[in-house]
Amino acid sequence: MITVICGFVYLGFINPFGLLISLLVVGIAAAIFMLMGRSANALWKQTRDMQNQFFKFIADLLQGFKELSLSRLKSKAFQQDMDQNCQDYRDKRTKADIRIANVMISSELL
Repeated sequence: MITVICGFVYLGFINPFGLLISLLVVGIAAAIFMLMGRSANALWKQTRDMQNQFFKFIADLLQGFKELSLSRLKSKAFQQDMDQNCQDYRDKRTKADIRIANVMISSELL
């Protein structure tokens, strides 16, 4: 960071217009990175909430095992709800992972 700051100071002494353009480019790059990171974090939060819902399904399964084993209808409905949650989680997690990878690649490029 010290090297970057000193480089900007030196550029400012050599060419003030170049310093302004460089700061503008760095500011735009930082803003792009922040916006991409914010959307990726929102997806991660959604996947975390979905994962908590899945753990709730597991707790419900353990607590209501006897009732589910006695009623096929309840068991089928529970399984469908759990399968839907798992599928939604998988899709959202894949999208979040791709978005995080894009943010990391973009940050390296910037």
